[in-house]
Formats: sequence, structure tokens, C-alpha cells
Amino acid sequence: MKKGTCIKLALLFFVASLLLPQGGWQLGADLCVVLILASRDWRALVPAGGWRFWAFPLAFVALMPCFNPAGVGLAHYDIGELRGGLFILGHAYVFASLAAFGTRSFSIREIAAASPAVGLRVALALCAARLLRRMIDDTWLHYRLTRPGFFAAAREMDIFIGAAIRNAAATAENMAALLHLRSVEI
Repeated sequence: MKKGTCIKLALLFFVASLLLPQGGWQLGADLCVVLILASRDWRALVPAGGWRFWAFPLAFVALMPCFNPAGVGLAHYDIGELRGGLFILGHAYVFASLAAFGTRSFSIREIAAASPAVGLRVALALCAARLLRRMIDDTWLHYRLTRPGFFAAAREMDIFIGAAIRNAAATAENMAALLHLRSVEI
């Protein structure tokens, strides 16, 4: 199956899974997306961000049913809320897999050429995301090297957040200046 056909079919099933009522059909549509992506590039199914990225949302979804209006604690655990949270988390995983497949399979030039009106915006968003990812990784590395302990890093997290926002704004300004100098209209 060609990669263009694969992404269109996967997107069709993903949109269908969002429109279907929660249950077996929705799960089946999400499973179809996963199978379609795996048939073309199984590496797109590797969870984005690794297990550390998914650990917090999974813990949140698992613990949230403990806190409901009936009371707090395991005695009032609502299994329906857990199932709803797991469906939402499953959709997030499928969406992350679709995004990984798209960025692995298509070059920025192909994305920009696919749709002149939207393609350039999507290509620029992907470039900006890659630049920001590298910038945040560098900022985090420097931040952790200067604060060796967990509690020191957690206590001064506002410094990291401020540095990340400042660097992101500087990156956005540089990109805007470059686009202005080249007379690119978005």
C-alpha cells in the first residue's frame, strides 16, 4: 500500500473512531488505524516520548475515578470513568502514532507540495516543532546540569519554564524575520 493511501485510510478510520459511540466499534476503528500504520511502518507505533511520557497520563486516568461526587477512595471507585479515560488515552496514542507516521513517511517538501494552501503551514509547524524540541532538550540538559538534585530542580522549575518560553519566543522571532526577509506569506 502506498504511503499516501495508507495515511488517508488511517485518517478515515481515526475520524470514524472519534464519531462512533464509546465501545467496541470505536476500539475496532482505532485498532484498524494501528494495523494500517503497522503494515506500512511499525516504528510509527513506538510510543511518542517513551514510557515516561505515558506514565503520568496513565496514573492520572487510573487514579481519577477515586475522586468522584459519591466519595473519595477505592470504595467509591467508578469503573465507567476508568474506561472512559482509557478510551481517551487510546485515542491520544493513536493520534501520536499517526503524527509519527506522517513525520517519518513524508518529507517537509512533500507536505508543502500536497496542498499549496495548507501544506506550507503544516510544513512550517513541523519545522518549528523540531526546532523547539531541540531547544527544549538543550535547555533541560543545561538546567539539570546546574541543579543536580531532584528537589533542587523541582524547587526552581519556574526558572526552566521561563527559559523555555524565552527561547521559544526567540526562535519564533528568528523564524518570522527569516520569512519576512524572504517575502514568504502565510
